[in-house]
This record gives sequence, C-alpha cells and structure tokens, in this order.
Amino acid sequence: MASIIDSIKNVSGDSHPYFKITVLSVLLFITLQFNQQKMLEPTVLLCFNFAMVFFFLGYFAQTIYNTLNEKPVILPDFLNPIKTIWIGFLGSLAVLPTAFLVYWAMTSLYKMLAFNLYVNIIIMLIVFFALFTFTAIQLLFFARNYKLTQAYNLPLFLTTAGDIIAYSSLLSVFVILFSTVILWPIGYAVFMMFGKGFVLDYYMVSATLYVILVVLQYYAQLYFEFVDLGS
Repeated sequence: MASIIDSIKNVSGDSHPYFKITVLSVLLFITLQFNQQKMLEPTVLLCFNFAMVFFFLGYFAQTIYNTLNEKPVILPDFLNPIKTIWIGFLGSLAVLPTAFLVYWAMTSLYKMLAFNLYVNIIIMLIVFFALFTFTAIQLLFFARNYKLTQAYNLPLFLTTAGDIIAYSSLLSVFVILFSTVILWPIGYAVFMMFGKGFVLDYYMVSATLYVILVVLQYYAQLYFEFVDLGS
C-alpha cells in the first residue's frame, strides 16, 4: 500500500539527496530572481524560462521513472541536462492540455459561482485538487516509459483515476500537516532571524521542492499499486 512515510524515506534516503535538492533550489532561486529583477533581455529570459520549465519537469519525470523501474538511485544526477530538458519537453506535451483545462475550469468556475466567498474558495480548492490529480496522473503515465501516447491512454485513465484520486486525499492531508507542523515553524524562525530576503526566499524554494519530490514518490507508489499490479 502506498505510504507517505515511505515516500519521505525514499527521498531522504536516496544518494546525496540534500546536495541534489540544494542544486535544484539554486536553479529555481536563480530563475525566480531573473524574473523578479528583470536581469535578462526579454527574449533571453523567455528562452531561459522555457529551458527551466522543461528541465524541472524532466527531472520530476525522471524521479518517477527511476522509482517505477526500481532503479538504485531515485533522484538523478545533473550530468546530462540536455536529456533532462528533452524529457521535460515531451512531458509538457503530456500534461499541458490538462494544465490548460485546469486554468480554464478554474477561471470559468470562479465566474459562475454565486455563493459567499468561503464556499467559493472551498469548491474551487476541491476542483483544483481533482484536476491537479488528473494532471499528475498523466505525468505518471508518461514517465512510466517516457511514452507520450501513454499519457492519453483513456481506458487506463478511466479505470485507475478514481482510485488514485481517492488515495490522493491522504496526500493533501499530509501536505497541510507537514507544512503546518514542520515547514511553517521553521520558516517563521528563519524570518525572525534573517527577515525577508535571500535566506527566507531560498528556504521557501527548498522546502517546496522537497514537498514536490515526496508527493511525486507517493504518486509513483499509487501508480505501481493501481496500474502495474492492477493490470
């Protein structure tokens, strides 16, 4: 059965995980700084942003691939960034249609809802959770063997999506609790010691990446349980 504890162990117990997370954090932090400070020409910045989006998406897909194919190392190294970017480009073709659907559904729903503010927020969070899970499932299907067509395997999607979404509810509880109990108090301590600025921003980036990697591990376990074993 998929376990959040095992997901944390897989990430934290991998080969040099915190060094790799540090490298990823630096890359993401630099990307954010380039965009906030407008440090590059618009065309160069646009190309750089696309490269980073493909790189991170490719890196996340590789972690899923390594888990599902029982590779000895889950978090890949950085020796072949071109391969990572190419995998990310293919992965974007797998998830972007659903990502656009998420954006369209959220904006349309927001305009249609006529309840009070709090009810609107709750409904939109539920819809966002479901559609985010759909996008994650497509990434899982693609990352299994890096086959783009597998991301649009509708029969497989219909037979497994319900189970994965149901178990993903546990994941949302974990993210909330982990953030509330661990990440936010540490972030507050960092803020009290250093204030707003480089250190706090870097901590937030690192914490977010760590949570994403744990979440992807959990989804990979769900895929193995409901797709590989269930087929």
